[in-house]
Amino acid sequence: MPEDRLSLPTVVRIAEPGRFVNDFHRMSDTFSNWRRLGGWGHGSMILAFLLAVVAWGASSVFTPPKPKVIEPTNAIALADSYPPSRLKTILVPRSEWRPFAVITNRSAWLSLPEAARETLVRHGEQALAQALPLLPASLYPEYARSGNRSRFESVYFERRRLLHWLVLAECVEAQGRFLDGIANTLWALCEESSWCIPAHVGVQKAGVGLPDANEVIVDLFAAQTGVSVAWTLYLVGPQLDRVSPQVRRRAAQEVNRRILTPVLERDFGWMGFASTSRAGRPNNWNPWINASVLTAALVLEEDEARRVRLVHRILRSLDCFLQPYPRDGGCDEGPGYWSRAGGSVLDNLDLLFDATRGGINEFANPLIGEIGRFIHRVHIADDWFVDIGDCAAKTGIERDLIYTAKTFSARRYEISAMQSAYHNLPTINGIQQSAGRGFAARNVKHMVSEQSAELTLDMAGAWPAEAEVASWIRTVHLERGRELRVMESFELKEVRAETMLNWITPLAPRMEPPGRLLLQLPAGKTATHSAVALSFDAEVLNADVEPMELDDEHLEQVWGKHVTRIVLRPTQPTSTGTWTLRFALVP
Repeated sequence: MPEDRLSLPTVVRIAEPGRFVNDFHRMSDTFSNWRRLGGWGHGSMILAFLLAVVAWGASSVFTPPKPKVIEPTNAIALADSYPPSRLKTILVPRSEWRPFAVITNRSAWLSLPEAARETLVRHGEQALAQALPLLPASLYPEYARSGNRSRFESVYFERRRLLHWLVLAECVEAQGRFLDGIANTLWALCEESSWCIPAHVGVQKAGVGLPDANEVIVDLFAAQTGVSVAWTLYLVGPQLDRVSPQVRRRAAQEVNRRILTPVLERDFGWMGFASTSRAGRPNNWNPWINASVLTAALVLEEDEARRVRLVHRILRSLDCFLQPYPRDGGCDEGPGYWSRAGGSVLDNLDLLFDATRGGINEFANPLIGEIGRFIHRVHIADDWFVDIGDCAAKTGIERDLIYTAKTFSARRYEISAMQSAYHNLPTINGIQQSAGRGFAARNVKHMVSEQSAELTLDMAGAWPAEAEVASWIRTVHLERGRELRVMESFELKEVRAETMLNWITPLAPRMEPPGRLLLQLPAGKTATHSAVALSFDAEVLNADVEPMELDDEHLEQVWGKHVTRIVLRPTQPTSTGTWTLRFALVP
């Protein structure tokens, strides 16, 4: 964007790593919102009974795993396409790169609507009046002691939120009134022993607890703190010299010491250099952190040769994420993660396009197109999405995830929201679905037409051998405007224990005559329908209704205080059969 133009959308994107997701003054909201709980296997409140079949295993994002066979599956090779020799010729020099208007471009900042300028100044005044929250040493080990991460993070992210508001207010007003506040906050960030949050510091040699200031860990938010510092120096750096030249110098040194140098010299697990196989490919930390590091490198690195090296290393790392990525663009961590997975890929590519004046342009690559299409393909209606992975079904396009220590420990599957018995899935011979990439559906097929849509998959491979399941074919068939049918056709090698279907709903069920449940829609939800009818063969299945009170505030934000598990059990034990459920809206 030419520096003489500054629109309101530009302001709300002004310090993103790229231009698709983050905005400068909402970064702190992102830092908070990413922790919201998700993971219940139901979609919208009307016909929200789609299945979640993707299970992903734990792997370190810091420590590189043992090398595996490299199995690139996609025709994309950023590092080979743009070697250092080419980057040297197409990368816009740091002194010439002006992605946004700096504070001295008054015509651009004053072109913002007056209401927007007043809002930004008001938030800056509130930040200026607020005492900078303290981060005592005793807060950091709380995660190791109790699994609580919120007390530390609330202070950590509040500091960064205050910085964002102060910078934007000064850019709007340009009278120096907020410079001391910016300097104070920036200096406080520089004084933090680590920018890595407690939940991620356990990879250090000292283990969990207080961070070792001599061992830098580049995690999600260390890198994103680097972005906050980089855009601050880009927008108002010379003006901070009025407070002291040491502020700008120190802040740039800290980004170099904590982010750029470690990324250039060390192989963190999230980089993916040890493996690009489908099984061992890096998760969304890769594009998210790379977008942050790329931003900091492009904005702050003065040595052009080193800047080229940093950019090329990021390209190598992105290749490790993209080459084994699913060809259909699917984000198996869920739609709530897309902003920090596929969305972050687009952030990287947009930054690269801008910083090379179009010299790097990968937007026509078929894989990139599929990644972009994923998010609208899983959209149901309003803010409801198909909730695979760790995501909430009702979400904005930001990062959603359960955030206690237990979630990422060996006790993960003690949490009911992580168990298949509390998703829309069967329990087979008393056994739930197993965790890990090795347990997945097979023979997945789909069909779409103007009149109908259908998904068919064999889920048998998602259960361990002791479940004794030979095949379990689930077919979800939508007759548009009429009904949704879910057919379960199965064959068990033997009957060892109870087999049943589990369905989770936030709607209040009412037992009708045998073979029918009425799921009441909230009053006023639709003008023409009052409920969803669930019908099944009463001679084959019995239904039990189990109310569940939610005790997690994040789940409550999505589903309310109560949900119901509907358990459908066969009237007679059987090793083979086809069970059909019908869902239809009723007046």
